[in-house]
Amino acid sequence: MGRVAVIIGWSATIFSLVTIPFHILFLCMLIKYRNTTDFNHAFYKILMSLSVADILQLMVSEFVNQFLTFHGWVADFCLNVLGDFGAHVITIIFWGTAMAQVLTVVSVAINRFTAYVYPLQFETVRWGIDLGSVVVKQIT
Repeated sequence: MGRVAVIIGWSATIFSLVTIPFHILFLCMLIKYRNTTDFNHAFYKILMSLSVADILQLMVSEFVNQFLTFHGWVADFCLNVLGDFGAHVITIIFWGTAMAQVLTVVSVAINRFTAYVYPLQFETVRWGIDLGSVVVKQIT
């Protein structure tokens, strides 16, 4: 049973590491085309915020938590390199990005709900969503 858990763990890690470049490429595409008429909607601004949260979550979970756990370096790394404060900062970043993902997915759900319920009036329903305010709300 332990061998199956290790295989699943490594498979998930490899899959996550493969998806990071695609997340970055997707975010670069959204940033490049954000001022065009096709991508100049609140949905894509929320999606940009979700991409940033996903990338941060993957980086922290894979390169800090997962990698150190698999190699047994957690205690040594946290105690000797990071110290108590550094370990707390990484934990705050890990859980903070997870909560940012949840809040952004809820924002996407509300956005898509209003697009479905008010299909012809969707452009007149103003959310006042600014990318900067979304990022600030996620950080706080």
